[in-house]
Amino acid sequence: MTTLNADNEIGTSSGSKSLAVASENSPMLRRILSLLDELNTSTTGSVLFKQIERILKEGETEHLQRENVLLTIVQNFLTTYLKHLSPGSSLHLQVKLIQKQLQQPISSNEIQSLRKFIDMYLLHMARMEVLDEQIIRDALLPLLEYYGVGKEEKASHPELFVPVESESVVMDKKNPLEDLIDELLPNFKTTPEQNSPEKKSQEKYENYLEEQTDKSESMRSELTKRISETVSKHEQFGVMLEVISGGLKEATTITDIEMLREALADDVDGLIDAHKVLLTNLEDAKKYFTMIEMDSRHLSDELARVRRLSITDELTGLPNRRAFMHRLDDEMGRAQRYNFSLALAMVDLDYFKQVNDKYGHPVGDEVLKFYANKLFTIFRQHDLVCRYGGEEFAVLFPNTSEEGALAAMDKVREKAKQSFVEDGHVHINLPSFSAGLTMFVVEDNADTMIARADEALYQAKSLGRDRTEVIYYKAEMIDKN
Repeated sequence: MTTLNADNEIGTSSGSKSLAVASENSPMLRRILSLLDELNTSTTGSVLFKQIERILKEGETEHLQRENVLLTIVQNFLTTYLKHLSPGSSLHLQVKLIQKQLQQPISSNEIQSLRKFIDMYLLHMARMEVLDEQIIRDALLPLLEYYGVGKEEKASHPELFVPVESESVVMDKKNPLEDLIDELLPNFKTTPEQNSPEKKSQEKYENYLEEQTDKSESMRSELTKRISETVSKHEQFGVMLEVISGGLKEATTITDIEMLREALADDVDGLIDAHKVLLTNLEDAKKYFTMIEMDSRHLSDELARVRRLSITDELTGLPNRRAFMHRLDDEMGRAQRYNFSLALAMVDLDYFKQVNDKYGHPVGDEVLKFYANKLFTIFRQHDLVCRYGGEEFAVLFPNTSEEGALAAMDKVREKAKQSFVEDGHVHINLPSFSAGLTMFVVEDNADTMIARADEALYQAKSLGRDRTEVIYYKAEMIDKN
């Protein structure tokens, strides 16, 4: 039977835990058939018994095949997720342990226990700023082939599926599966840093400076030329003055003096014209350089504004996720150096989608702004609150114990119950929030600490919302119960 395996290859399933159809009946099937054994006492009953046995076997075979595919998809996802984690981290170890567990027979209770970890990993992977496109492709391509996607194209256009090494490959055509993957995948080829507003503004600023430098150089060359011409005219005028001075000393008639006066007047007129041109050029240069200075100041202000926007959420005015990650790294380093306590809470508004659906997104925006500007101001000035994404916020509590962080969260929760926003004349009670809290340990990195807080948030949601749950660091986070 052709199947998938966890290494993203097509072939016969040969893993340590195979879910292929067994040659013997399963214990459950044997128990059911034993209850119907009385049917074998008659010819008609025997025929009916065999029919029921055949239907049950087909159903069990189909169930095993589905379980095999689903298990393989989960293994493929875990393998893909694992390649995006830092080797040796606690989260990396946890995923490896789950993979080992999936290679052994597992009960339905264990499947439910593992489900929360898969949900947490999906949430974490969705938040990663950069994913490796090739790893995603390696995971998707075997799955698409397994489900028969592209088989019709392969039959009708076999030349599209010639290996790359072949000389007959059509270079300007793509495998239909590759086209489908391109539609499924976002563009991971460029990182957010390459497309960030800060990067674009920096490039714009550099291009502007280069352009203005070229213009300034051209203006400088023109001014140098004009000044040189004026200096040359002054030198010529000086020579002429000497000539006229000598001529005046030797002049004996009015006619000689008149000729010298006319020559002197012509030279003075030429010198005046040269001075006018120089003054005009100097005035133009002054205006031009003033304009450059104003543009440069405006562009610098714009660059500073874009930099602020790159670390600030536009709607709420809170620091955004990028600012949070920088601050988290700083606080973790400070906590490790000075043995300070550090708490992290992930906060998610409860049933926020219902607010948007019932009252509209503008009211939803007002709710987010109210939380940001009215409720979260309850926290201390050196605590950091950021909008992590959507209706989710992250709160860093430097030099704060678990009790202190929980007390602060409770204050915000009580204030939220007493608050509302207005939609016209309608008062809308503020939605509650769920939160997951965790404390920093020296073995932590940013990913493991966020993942732990996310798991605590997931628990808070699962236990009924409007609460804060705490999860502590564990070397092995798999629930064995």
